[in-house]
Amino acid sequence: MRLAPSTKEKLDFFLRHPLTLSLTGMLLGSLLIPWIVGRSSKQAAVADTRLKQALQVMATSNGVDATINKIETAFEGFEKDSLVIEQQDEFLRRREDLRKRVYELYAEFDSTAWWWGRNTYDQARILHLISPARLDKLNEHIGQYNNNLVETAHAIDIPWHAYLGTNAVTHGSGAKEIMPSLNKQLRTLQQQRSEIAGNMAALFQ
Repeated sequence: MRLAPSTKEKLDFFLRHPLTLSLTGMLLGSLLIPWIVGRSSKQAAVADTRLKQALQVMATSNGVDATINKIETAFEGFEKDSLVIEQQDEFLRRREDLRKRVYELYAEFDSTAWWWGRNTYDQARILHLISPARLDKLNEHIGQYNNNLVETAHAIDIPWHAYLGTNAVTHGSGAKEIMPSLNKQLRTLQQQRSEIAGNMAALFQ
């Protein structure tokens, strides 16, 4: 049924009336603006969380490297200052100091190094910070990182068994240093870890 001309004119006048346009604009604004702002705020929050996660990856990785370096330095210092000591009592005292220091540092390493990668993965998955493809890539990098830690732990075992094991080396001028030949391997492993951590962080950017 077609509207009469007078009715069409009234409807057209109503729709064009400034008050109608104003009310329509207010209604649309009250619905759209909160939605747009909420969406923008959510996107900004996710972007901020991604950035913080990337920075946390690098900070935690650097912290693990620092602890490993402290363990390495403890063995190096023991070699330089203690192996040449002729007095057995002094040597044994220094070895006990080394044992306490290394045990303390390794506990710190053990409490963080093996777990932080998995925690990063779980947070990224639960909060949907990255795409499923990037999540799979993150899991791959975590596996590479953990394999590197296994190699690093095996390298640390060499001076550990030599100086703190049941068949530890003796002191005196005939004792040979172990760390110089091990430093290159530890440096290479550290460089590999840094590269892996950088790849992990890049997934959040």
